[in-house]
Amino acid sequence: MFLDETGEFWILHGTAIREGRHGAALSVQALVGGWARAMHKGFAMLDRYGASPVRKVEAGLTSVRGVRWPGQWQTESPPARKDRCVAVRQNRDWSEEARLGFLTDAYNKVRDLYGFPRAAETALELITTAQKSVTALYRDYRPPAGLQHMPCAVRRYQQERPRPS
Repeated sequence: MFLDETGEFWILHGTAIREGRHGAALSVQALVGGWARAMHKGFAMLDRYGASPVRKVEAGLTSVRGVRWPGQWQTESPPARKDRCVAVRQNRDWSEEARLGFLTDAYNKVRDLYGFPRAAETALELITTAQKSVTALYRDYRPPAGLQHMPCAVRRYQQERPRPS
């Protein structure tokens, strides 16, 4: 969403929190991948129209107290200890390295919500690479003849099936 009076882009992420095995859980790959895609698309548009290279970026989460970190077991899936986090950076240089540095900072602020130690950039590179691979798989996927409506049927099945109690 572009706000013409302020020149801001707001990109809201609707799939960062999903129902998990132990209640509401954070979808880390979707969150970080969404942030990376939003920066890429927003910057591309700003560059296309000749906007100033000085840009302020904010990434964060709100209302997440009690949302669990994804994990196989409940002991691996602690709830968030705080309600929100935000990473803010204003910079002229938004090279790939600078973007990765900012995303790493934002990711570490999320990790802090759960009491986890800081992660290195290499951990974030793995997350964003995995997200790009999954996105490429779906983008390039062509269903076999006769199965054009399969993804809709799968989504409908996932929505209609009873939840485990």
